[in-house]
Amino acid sequence: MKKILLLLCVSIFILSTSTKANIIEWGQFNGWEIGIMENENYSCYAMSPNYEDGSLLKLGYDNTDEPSAPFYLYLGNLNWDSLKNGDTYPITINFSPFKSIYDGDSSVSQVGSFAYLYFEIADPDFVLDFAEKDAIEFFYRESSIANLSLDGSYVAIQEMLNCIEAVEQSGISNVAAERKLKRKSSRDPFSD
Repeated sequence: MKKILLLLCVSIFILSTSTKANIIEWGQFNGWEIGIMENENYSCYAMSPNYEDGSLLKLGYDNTDEPSAPFYLYLGNLNWDSLKNGDTYPITINFSPFKSIYDGDSSVSQVGSFAYLYFEIADPDFVLDFAEKDAIEFFYRESSIANLSLDGSYVAIQEMLNCIEAVEQSGISNVAAERKLKRKSSRDPFSD
C-alpha cells in the first residue's frame, strides 16, 4: 500500500511539473530521468529513481538569464508534511565515501501539495561529487534526515551535461526544441 501511495504521489508531482513546465524527455539512464524544462529556458535536469523511504532527488542546470547559482538540487520526501512553502532550513550535505561536506540554507518550494527542499548550487565540485560519490546524506540540526544511494548518477550526470551542451549548441529559443535536440547518440553506434 505504501509503495502504491508513493508511486501515486510521485507520479502526480512529475505530471504536475511536466504539464506546467513542458518537459522534453532526453532519456532514461540507469533509472535516472534526464529532461529539459522548456519553461525555464530549456534547462536540463537529472531526476533520481524513487527511493523506498519516499525521497526523490533532482539535480538541474539553471539556464535562465543571470541565475544566482548555475545548478540547483531538489530533495523531496512524501513523509515531510510539515514543510511550508517559503520556509528556510540550514542543511548540511555530505557525500560518501571520503567526506565532501557542503553547508547552506535550503528553501521550501511546493508543487501542488508536494513540498520539497530547494538548494542553490554555486560550487561545480558539488556536481562532480554528485556524479562520483556513492551516497549523499542530508543533516538538519546535526541529525540525518536522508541518506540516499547515488547508484547510476555518474552516467546520469554525464547525460545531463550532454543535454546542456546540446541545448547550448542548438541555440534553442522556440518550440522546435525536440526536433533540434534529437541527434544521434554518441553512446549508441546503431542509432540513426
